[in-house]
Amino acid sequence: MQIAVIRGGTSRGVFFNAKDLPAANEEREAAVLRLFGSESGSIVDGLGGQNPVLRKAAIVAPRLPQSDSLPVLDLWFGQVDETLTTLATRDECGNISSGVPLFGALMGWCPQPSPGLQVIVNLMNTGAQIRVEWVEASSSGGRLVTWLVNPYRYGSARVLGLDQPVIAVETARLGRVECSIIQGLNTYVFVRSRDVGHPDPLVPDEFDPDLHDGLAEILEAISLQLPEAPTLKMSV
Repeated sequence: MQIAVIRGGTSRGVFFNAKDLPAANEEREAAVLRLFGSESGSIVDGLGGQNPVLRKAAIVAPRLPQSDSLPVLDLWFGQVDETLTTLATRDECGNISSGVPLFGALMGWCPQPSPGLQVIVNLMNTGAQIRVEWVEASSSGGRLVTWLVNPYRYGSARVLGLDQPVIAVETARLGRVECSIIQGLNTYVFVRSRDVGHPDPLVPDEFDPDLHDGLAEILEAISLQLPEAPTLKMSV
C-alpha cells in the first residue's frame, strides 16, 4: 500500500492510492480506520491525533484526461471520529483537497509542482469540482490558488445566516463587512481579505490591532446566531 502524510493548510491528512484499497465501501473504510488505530482504539497507535484536523483521510485516483486537457484527479474525503470507529464521507475539506495535486505528483499521475501548473480535482463526496494552480512550488509543496469550477450538486454543505448566501455585519473598527457562512464538518465564516484592508492573507504583514479586533467583532456577532462557534477564514 502506498500512502503519504500531507499537510494542507491547517489540516493534515493520510493520502491513499484508491487502487490499493478494497472497492467495497465497508471494507475500504475498515482498511483506512486500521491505519488510524481502530484496532487498539488508541490515537497513539495510529496515524491520526487527538485534534480532528489530524484525523483526515484522502483517497485519490487519477482520471484519464483528454490529450490536451489538464490532469484530473478524483478525491474521496473522510473524517475519522474521535473513537476511531467511523469514517464520515458526507462533506468535503478544502485543506485536504489542496494536498491532492502534490500527492498526484508523488504518484506520477501529474507533473511535479511548478508555478502555473494546474490540476482539476473532482470532489467525489459532493459532486463539486475545483481547479488548482501552483503559485509557488517546491518538491515538498508550495502555495496554491483554488477555483470552484462547478457548484455542489448534492451533499450537506449549506449556507447559514438568514437563508442568504451573503450577510452583512456592522463593526466599529472595520465598518460594514460582507460574510458568507458555510457549514460542513465545521462552521466557517468567510470574508474577502480586500474588504478588511488585507489584500493578501498569505503575505506576512505587521500585526494590525484594528484588523484583529474587527475580525473578532464579526465572529462575536455571528456566533450569536449559530449553535456552535464558527472559524473565520479570509479569502483573496
